[in-house]
Amino acid sequence: MFLTLIYIFILRLREKGGKLKACVEVIEEKWYPNPEHPYSLEELKVISEDAIEVDDVRGHVRVTFTPTVEHCSMATVIGLCLRVKLLRSLPSRFKVNIRVAPGSHATEAAVNKQLNDKERVAAALENPNVVEMVDECLTPSYDLLVIPPATGNQDSKEMQKLGDYKLPQFFNYPPYFTLQPVRDTREKQIQLWKDLILDYCRTQKIFVIALEEDFPLFSNPAIERSLSHEAREAFLSILVSDGRAEWLDKRHRKCLILWHRIQEWANIILNFVKEYGLEDSVMTVEEIRSGIESRGTELHGIDHTILMRALKLLEQKGKLAIFKGTTADDEGVKFSN
Repeated sequence: MFLTLIYIFILRLREKGGKLKACVEVIEEKWYPNPEHPYSLEELKVISEDAIEVDDVRGHVRVTFTPTVEHCSMATVIGLCLRVKLLRSLPSRFKVNIRVAPGSHATEAAVNKQLNDKERVAAALENPNVVEMVDECLTPSYDLLVIPPATGNQDSKEMQKLGDYKLPQFFNYPPYFTLQPVRDTREKQIQLWKDLILDYCRTQKIFVIALEEDFPLFSNPAIERSLSHEAREAFLSILVSDGRAEWLDKRHRKCLILWHRIQEWANIILNFVKEYGLEDSVMTVEEIRSGIESRGTELHGIDHTILMRALKLLEQKGKLAIFKGTTADDEGVKFSN
């Protein structure tokens, strides 16, 4: 009678004394009654911290797990879940080796070969049914994105600032850099990244993000984490769907960030005109973007595309008139009274 217990673990690496130390945490068990094994995970001893070997210098991690019976049909599933969890959580420099404990399984060699064959693992993970099963097994019974409370001692390994920008606490928590498979958890992750991207772009006056170029907000070298291209596109696509960004090309390589919507920019222009008494005046588009009058305002350094769209919106409402010059720098605006 085969074992009908699926084991779910979180494997982590902690720094202690300047070296990485492995630790394992049981986070959930999915139990299907089996009178032969009415024991807890701790009693079953499928995995323990002693069974995790970490070589930080060589970038190697080996995990040894022990099936409860030598004919356990779940051995491959357990091993695959462990491998996927480690691949999602560890820095890319680590090589992962998963194996069953010597002498603990009837088909030990076959299981080990299957779990450590990159092509076979990749092929298995191309099967949507297998991926769904693995994601379900790795679903935590608590909120994975709950940030550990601050201890008061700032870790020198953490990134507290990006230039003069103060980073939020979640930026130093590795799970936020991996797209979460569970819907509720991913929604929370997406909301935090949306707010961060908009706030960072606003304070740094960044209007365009190129997915194929380095963007400082998308990586944290202190914890060796970077958003994948898939994650970057996913977060920006949500901003697009919310009307806070627009793709500038069909291949989604560049994204225009609207930390103010076009209507909001139009209102800012109207307030600028009123505050500086520019009604019935003429200004070039470039003067609005970089002139003396706009210094110290949100309009200074505004993206040309965004500015023109806001001006055209105001023109449609009869608030101003745009006239063409011989060049883009000569484009002018006549504000209405």
